Amino acid sequence: MPKKASLALCAAAITAITLLPGSAVARPGVPNIAEWSRNTAGVKCVQNALNVTSSAGLKVDGIFGPATLKAVKNFQAAFRIAQDGIVGPDTGGWLGWSYDQAMSSENNSLWLRSGCWNVVPS
Repeated sequence: MPKKASLALCAAAITAITLLPGSAVARPGVPNIAEWSRNTAGVKCVQNALNVTSSAGLKVDGIFGPATLKAVKNFQAAFRIAQDGIVGPDTGGWLGWSYDQAMSSENNSLWLRSGCWNVVPS
């Protein structure tokens, strides 16, 4: 394979991988969300998304307590993500993707437009 074609193929593969949910590339300044996180806006997004995608029945209050922790771990198990209870780039990416899929098959940018993309790592 010519060198230019090989480089183009590698660049395309890297671009595709980084656009997949759970690509583990966090945006700068967006911390992971974990138990007792102070990022209440991020926690609310996570709670709402877990209610929509997993019927978790969480109170959307911005408090990452035991019920939210359990729901995050259940979500992680369903997506075969390490069950650490931390919403980092992998969990946040898949949660955003799942939320968009559950909310509308025609509009897959609700996670972005709702502002959650800015406060939840993905």
